[in-house]
Amino acid sequence: MMPRDWKESFMKAFAKFPKTQFFVRYGADDLNEIKPKNVELMKWLPQIDLLHNQKTKVLITHAGYNSLQEAINTATPALAIPLLGDQFKNGRIIERHDLGIMLAKSDINEEKITSAIKTLLEDDKFQKSVIRMRKMIQKKPVPPEQNLVKWTEFLAEFKNLDNLKPA
Repeated sequence: MMPRDWKESFMKAFAKFPKTQFFVRYGADDLNEIKPKNVELMKWLPQIDLLHNQKTKVLITHAGYNSLQEAINTATPALAIPLLGDQFKNGRIIERHDLGIMLAKSDINEEKITSAIKTLLEDDKFQKSVIRMRKMIQKKPVPPEQNLVKWTEFLAEFKNLDNLKPA
């Protein structure tokens, strides 16, 4: 459950971008009275379809692995707000490679959300970085099929691979 002050901070930040439409996956009705005109609250969103739309400029995400992959595959910079588990590592990846900006839970307020969105929309380094990462992934030096064949041959030759087990 998202704290009320976070919800209000997001709505106020979104209102500062009146020419930008925000689609928010949100199942409750408690934001209808504070939701700006440029925000659509929806119980379900076709995230991958939205990300493939050329008008989509930023993905606001908890930085789960699937969302990270979808952001890269669609060349969409991300505003990552990790909450648990692998999301923190993924958020650091997003930040380290300029695929977007990461905000800590303690940083969630109107000003920081507004600043992050503004930066992602205006600084093209994020778009360039995510496009570069997508190209790198698409042009892996060793295709997965070839990698599978090599590892299968390796296993067939050496049978026991105990030396590859972590200590």
